[in-house]
Amino acid sequence: MIYKPEFVFIPHSVNSFFGIIGMVYFFANQPLRCRLLRWTKAYPKPVFRIYLPVLAACFLSFIINQTADLHYVIYFISLILYFFIVYLGAVFFYKIYGELTPRILLKYFVAIAVIHVSVSLAMYANSSLNDLLLSLLKKTKGEESALASTYGSRLQGFGATFFTSGLINGFILIMISVGLYLEKYTLWTRVILYLSFALILVIGTMIARTIMIGGAIGILIMIAGLFRTGRQFVKNITAFSISVGLAILLGGYFIVKSDIDFEAISQFGFEIVVKLSEGDTSSHSTDSMVDMYKTMPDNLSTWMVGDARWKEGSYYYKRVDIGYLRNVFYFGIIGTLLLFLYNYATLRLVFVKRKLFANYSYLLLLTLFAYTLIINFKGTIDLLFYILPYYFCNVTRTGENKMNCINNT
Repeated sequence: MIYKPEFVFIPHSVNSFFGIIGMVYFFANQPLRCRLLRWTKAYPKPVFRIYLPVLAACFLSFIINQTADLHYVIYFISLILYFFIVYLGAVFFYKIYGELTPRILLKYFVAIAVIHVSVSLAMYANSSLNDLLLSLLKKTKGEESALASTYGSRLQGFGATFFTSGLINGFILIMISVGLYLEKYTLWTRVILYLSFALILVIGTMIARTIMIGGAIGILIMIAGLFRTGRQFVKNITAFSISVGLAILLGGYFIVKSDIDFEAISQFGFEIVVKLSEGDTSSHSTDSMVDMYKTMPDNLSTWMVGDARWKEGSYYYKRVDIGYLRNVFYFGIIGTLLLFLYNYATLRLVFVKRKLFANYSYLLLLTLFAYTLIINFKGTIDLLFYILPYYFCNVTRTGENKMNCINNT
């Protein structure tokens, strides 16, 4: 649901296949739908309505440019289908747990992120496993070329690869740090979360260095949590100290005993860190980004409403892979501003209006919106695809009674 690997044995795409199943189930089982939506307030119309200004900007650009690259229109259809996938997942959680809370979601986010980076490392270590798992996935010619050219020099995510893997794992790192800051976990649960954070960050950096942004934000939140007063302070410091010790011992043992050659993937993952320590701010990735920023719109019309072009053949339009510029070229500054208002509005709808994190909900909104803005200096991002499960969290705490009403439908 988060990494969405496109398996060859699933018709068309994962999103459309399970989205249609979820849509049929949503409309076919009215008693369950009414009970679940009444309890969670997770109505679909508010989510879809927020996107309408973005669609309006698309059609304005289409009319002025007399062309129709339907990227963000198709994206809206994908968003609708994804809503019903998450609905299916929510039904599963309510049937199993009787409720859905941020604490439960975090447990699953951590588990799938650890599995994702571990599978990526295993694929690097074993070429036969790599070939087997990749044979299960649908790939375009461009994706096949990218995977073939990077194998051995960096890790490759299973499902979500490269940049997409980095932004998803970065988001999960932020949510781990939020959980550590707000939740009253036991000592050993905290140790597990600290170790998971380290594992996801270190291995994830060898897949995509974009994860460092989420990791840096998460570390800042964890540092703030470490210095909370009272018994929580003692528990945090103890858990953190145990985690550091275990990470050094287990990590060192694994590196020494395993047959994995970490040199190449470490050079890729930590190239920026090594170069910065040497006073060098250049890297292949940053140099490429700087070159792309030199490609700017050269007329007022493009600046205002864009060229209504997302791709040009098999490449991005103007061969620009920068989030801000890609959106400006597509539907101008007007559309780009509306897109970021949509990003902000979705975060507000999911977290602030529902007060899932009590008094910290608005601070979380600002943190994740800042994450969105920073990521766009590299590529595009829409956190709705990762925060939507939180939209289905119950807004009351009467889990036992609600579990019975869900299970009896």
